[in-house]
Amino acid sequence: MSLPEVVGKAGCMVNPYHINEIADGFKQITENIQEYIKHIPTQLVKFDFHNSVEKFMDALEIHYKRIYN
Repeated sequence: MSLPEVVGKAGCMVNPYHINEIADGFKQITENIQEYIKHIPTQLVKFDFHNSVEKFMDALEIHYKRIYN
């Protein structure tokens, strides 16, 4: 898993070693906060624990039944 995959459209990425890029990232987030917020649910679904377990078990070809939601 990589940072771009985790962040998606719910955030911005910056080089942590460049102070100006970090500052620009904060500015971008504050100016476009509602745009980022609307993408958060999509990112959360991608990394849901139950979905991850099901994908893992499928990869191992183990029959898995979720006990609860």
